[in-house]
Amino acid sequence: MSTRSSRRRTTHRIPLVEDVEVQPTPRQSQQCWARRHFQGICVWIIAITLSIGFGIVIGLAIPRALFGHTRAPKSPPKTHFCGNTSAEAIAAGCTWDQLTWAWYPPHCPHYANEEFVAADDWKFFSDPWGTEANSSMWDRGLNNQVQLFSRHGEHLTHCVYLLLSMGQIVRDGTPATPKLRNYEHLEHCVEMLMPVVRADANYSMINTKTPAVPYQEYC
Repeated sequence: MSTRSSRRRTTHRIPLVEDVEVQPTPRQSQQCWARRHFQGICVWIIAITLSIGFGIVIGLAIPRALFGHTRAPKSPPKTHFCGNTSAEAIAAGCTWDQLTWAWYPPHCPHYANEEFVAADDWKFFSDPWGTEANSSMWDRGLNNQVQLFSRHGEHLTHCVYLLLSMGQIVRDGTPATPKLRNYEHLEHCVEMLMPVVRADANYSMINTKTPAVPYQEYC
């Protein structure tokens, strides 16, 4: 009888590394989720930043006039609307503004000019010694052919009503001429008015109460 063993040989397949399914630990799963979440946030931040950047570029490229009223003053016209003489100004429909000593186009408001004219019987002179200007000198003055003179009180009153005009401009949001917008002119008026204010007999008198303090102011 043959001594060969009749036992059947069996072979066992050794699994490769890639065949083995490795289950991630809870810590690894949490780290993976956090990494993906962080990447998502970064993508959103980049997208929002680019959108804002494009919006700024487009906003700067579109003329401001398309978005309504702007506070920037208008560019001066290439030609003087009111001409260069009183006759040309009147023919163009311009009106005289004594407060600012200028001719105004028809669409320009005169603000406190009427109040200023009515404040006193203003007189102008052809010299500083009191020679009152006649109609001929007045016409020459309005045509820039001569300079006229006025009293100191007229100058101070001009400053008061100039400041009132600026208040009306702020209140109404209406256009203003270059002379009214000139800040150096306002500074000059303050310098003119302050010595008169300090010279007032009641300047040091304690007779003024402070107003109630408002908390509803805004700008």
